[in-house]
Amino acid sequence: MGVAGFRLRQSYSHQGAGPIDTSYSLWNTARPENEAGWSGKVVRIGWDARRIIVLRAPPSSPYGERGGWMVIDAEHRTQSAVMTLTQLQQRPDLHQINIYRADSAWAKL
Repeated sequence: MGVAGFRLRQSYSHQGAGPIDTSYSLWNTARPENEAGWSGKVVRIGWDARRIIVLRAPPSSPYGERGGWMVIDAEHRTQSAVMTLTQLQQRPDLHQINIYRADSAWAKL
């Protein structure tokens, strides 16, 4: 997915002979050296020509970041504070954006 320089990235990891874990993250290609603002696994994602809605799992980092819903305005390069689903649903400007599981979104690309 590419919306104004943001990309959904797929990666794989596994422990020994265990199953392969597929995960997704959101990258800001304008700042590839610093994706900290977008850290955490993407669980669900939706987009239109200007905005990205993302549900991210809490990252495993010591920085106190938390998971939740965020809205990225790709045109203005801003992001909302982390929201609950109820708070997200109170934004009528976002109701027309379809939201998918990350693996389903990847398959649509």
